[in-house]
Amino acid sequence: MTDQPKLFIEEALKPLDNYPGRKAAAGAWQKIISEIPKCELFIDAMCGSSFIASTVKGCHRIINDINRSIIDKIAYTAADTTFENRDYREVIKRYDNGSPGRVFYFDPPYLMETRSYKRPIYKYEWNDKDHSDFIKIMQGMQCPTLISHYPCPLYDRAFKRWRKISYNSMTRAGVRVENLYMNFPQPVLLQCFEHIGDNFTDRQRIKRKVQRHIARLQKEDPQERAAILSSIIAEFDYVISARKLQA
Repeated sequence: MTDQPKLFIEEALKPLDNYPGRKAAAGAWQKIISEIPKCELFIDAMCGSSFIASTVKGCHRIINDINRSIIDKIAYTAADTTFENRDYREVIKRYDNGSPGRVFYFDPPYLMETRSYKRPIYKYEWNDKDHSDFIKIMQGMQCPTLISHYPCPLYDRAFKRWRKISYNSMTRAGVRVENLYMNFPQPVLLQCFEHIGDNFTDRQRIKRKVQRHIARLQKEDPQERAAILSSIIAEFDYVISARKLQA
């Protein structure tokens, strides 16, 4: 795999079913996906079910998990995806080069004290020191980084300077609030725009609005359509440029 592949064949990735902690609940994965900035390389460093990675389109994906059995179950031959079986520290060393075109997502084993069921459910569980080490490493991340975790004093204090959103996630014990911590400003350019919105109704409203704009533009004379699109880009380019400078 080249450092920043420009051409690839996008193929479907089937996530694992019934994996504990998977972000498949309606409203949860859409919130996460709608915060991922435009990128050339998406690194799911603790993939678990690989549900988030499976919904990221239009870029090369690094799908990693320390549990080899997980990778064996989801791995397949694809030009747009590389599967790895490494400790997350190794993945960071390989790919965290400070490029805004590389985005990391971390979904670690949540603190036991924050879980509804106080018992191990993963092959590689974490103790308090593992979480402390992880937090220290995250605070040194150079590339855009997203972290999922239940709200708790340890993570809220550690990432108080990071941007944070909350979303509801369906677990085996019912609905729980999760946090998404990010070390970058709210992005203007997203990798996947189709999932933005507060809920299903809002997402449908936005989708219909986009379709109406596209339909109107398709009816325009080609030269007039090009003029309109060029003017829109010029009008809002200052917003995009400002965000790039902040990255």
